[in-house]
Amino acid sequence: VLFLGRLGRERGLEEAARAILLAGDAALVVMGFGPWADRLRQRDRDPHFVGRHFTLPAVHPDDVPRWTASADASIVAVPANSLNQRLSSPNKFWESLTAGVPVVVGRDLDVMRGIVEADDLGVAVDPADPEDIARGLRLLLDAPADERCARRERCLRVTRERYNWETAVEGYLAAVRALVPSV
Repeated sequence: VLFLGRLGRERGLEEAARAILLAGDAALVVMGFGPWADRLRQRDRDPHFVGRHFTLPAVHPDDVPRWTASADASIVAVPANSLNQRLSSPNKFWESLTAGVPVVVGRDLDVMRGIVEADDLGVAVDPADPEDIARGLRLLLDAPADERCARRERCLRVTRERYNWETAVEGYLAAVRALVPSV
């Protein structure tokens, strides 16, 4: 299970770490940078987490797709403590889907939850509840192989067909033309 991005408070890192211990034989790979990097590396050595929690440094943006694609699931379960959080769709979310990796998202992250649920691209969970996060992870990780493959293919397909610049630019340009007719 991959967490990609800034390593700090209010990112769901504590909850994800506790959840991974309840999610079968899964391991959490935390990749990024930030003020919690040393704290997370210490967790890697904690006897409760050895072999289940790995902290890796950030990689060059060109290498993110390869690292992301190697995951079985990605987690973006930050708390929805602001309008910005509820309505955002951060790069790590799109990088996961574009790599064919299903996503566990916080249930109150309205935009991401809507995208995930519309095409069964992952699962929404209570980001404050490690047991619920673990439940969501098990739904993805323990699914039969054909379901896991089909979900990965749906992630790839929706980013090829719907969620990409080439498709989105048409609506964007139409909106700009409506606002500024001379464009």
